[in-house]
Parts: sequence; structure tokens; C-alpha cells
Amino acid sequence: MKHHLLLLIVALFSLNAFAKDRRAPCHTLSRQLTMIKNCYSGDMAKAQESGALFFSASPAYEGRSYCYNSLVMVEHQMGEALVRLHVLKDSKDGHFHSFSYNVAPEELLKMRLENPPVALKGLKGECFSANEDKEICKGGLLHAIGFSDVNLPMVVALTKTKHGQFTLGQLITDPKSLSGLKPKELVLAGEQDVTKVTHKIVQDIRRKLVTAAQAKMVSMQNPDMTAKKMGVSSEQFRFCSMAMEGFLKESKLPDPFSPNEKMTLATLTNYMNNEVINPRAPARLPATTAAVKGKTK
Repeated sequence: MKHHLLLLIVALFSLNAFAKDRRAPCHTLSRQLTMIKNCYSGDMAKAQESGALFFSASPAYEGRSYCYNSLVMVEHQMGEALVRLHVLKDSKDGHFHSFSYNVAPEELLKMRLENPPVALKGLKGECFSANEDKEICKGGLLHAIGFSDVNLPMVVALTKTKHGQFTLGQLITDPKSLSGLKPKELVLAGEQDVTKVTHKIVQDIRRKLVTAAQAKMVSMQNPDMTAKKMGVSSEQFRFCSMAMEGFLKESKLPDPFSPNEKMTLATLTNYMNNEVINPRAPARLPATTAAVKGKTK
């Protein structure tokens, strides 16, 4: 009897440990992409200056969802000969990549569409089931013998502005909509140096955090604003701050914030934590070491 009880306890502990170790079906792998996902989502997406958008998982369609986990950026100025698209994402082995695609504006204009779609060859949304249905992404016999693909091609709609520029529209994730489209297929033009891309992203996130913090500091003057209200409306700001600090510490990168920026961030964080600010205390990033070891969204 005691032996059976011991086995039961061991089994329960094993199941509990397995549940804790299991990740969501669509999760980031690299530290860079984890930081990016936290800092280009929710209210932090509104503070974006470069026009980049992070696409995570698509809504479920007939039980299937599709995981993209990609930051897409479009670079194009009026009169430029090429529209440049950059896609930042992880490979299956967890390495961070920056893929580049180019298209001539004339090719997009030939499509005579308000939002011309482009397919990024080699990149896909990977099928998964949020309900853990193991069969739904197998695709049956045809998929088994290589005649079908349950994953979706990565298709992005672009938008032309009144100034003649092409900007990022939306990611098309509905299989029904994709079946009727004839997107312009773009081949991979090359990969950007990951070190340079990471430096650029860190600086962009720094600007996003500072811009958002300055706006929140102004709203603190509103008599109806409370620390609790500020904290509730700043969840993604906090997640971004924690992810940024965790990435900088793990990568041993230099602090990108100026003393004034750090003071602004510290003042805002202390206000949301309802702390009394000590002007002699050293300036710090929004997240503490303990917070970094906690959760990141």
C-alpha cells in the first residue's frame, strides 16, 4: 500500500513538473524575439515610430491557428526605386534572423489593388492547435506523402499613402482569403547582420519606452489619474521594460538610456508602485532583477 502511495506521489510531482515546463504552442525562442514581442505589442505598438508590427498567432480557423512570431518592417520613401521589407524571426533551432525582401513600386502598381499583397517566399505561419488536437495539423494522407502543406504562406498587404509611399498594412492569415489571392511572390534578397539589427532594435525600443514614459508622466498631472489606474493601463509597458532589462543583462550590452531618461523611467515606475521617491537614490531601469526573474509576457 505504501509502495503504491509513493508511486502516486511521484507521478503527481512528475505531471506537475511537466505542466510547468510545457510551453504554449506559439512561443518565442530567442531572447531578442522575446524582447521584441513584449515591446511591439499592446499599448507599446502605439508608441512605435518605425512602422513595424509584430505578428504572433492568428485567430483559429476551423480549429487551426498559425504561428508567425515575426516583426515585419517596411522601408520606403517617395521616389525610392525599391520597397524594402525586413522580417525578424527565430529559426526552429532558436537562432534569431533578419530576412530581407525587395519589390519595385511599379510591380505593386501593376496589381491595381488598394492593398497589394506580397508573399514572402520561404516564410510561413506554422499550423498548431490551441486545443492540443494532435491530428488537426497532420493534413491526412496527402500531407504524409508530400502533396499538401498545412502551414500558410506569409502574405503581407501593403498600403500606398497619398504621398506615394508604400507602408505596412496587415498580415493575411485567413486561409479562405488567401485561396482567392494572387500575391506578388518575393524571393529572399538576403539576411542582415544580426548584431547590427539587434543594436538598431535596442535603440528603437529605448525610444519607444522613453516616448511612452514621457506621455505617462504628463498624464500624472491629471487629478483623476491614480497610481493604480496608471499601472493597470501600462501592463505592456511594464512587460517591455522587464524584457528589455533582462535582455541587456543577459547579453551584457551597455545601458542605452541617458541619466535623464533613466530618471524619468524610475520616477514613473516608483509612481506606479506607489513608492516615495528618494532623490538621492540611484536611477534604475523600470524592472528590478527580481522582476526579470518573474514572468515576461
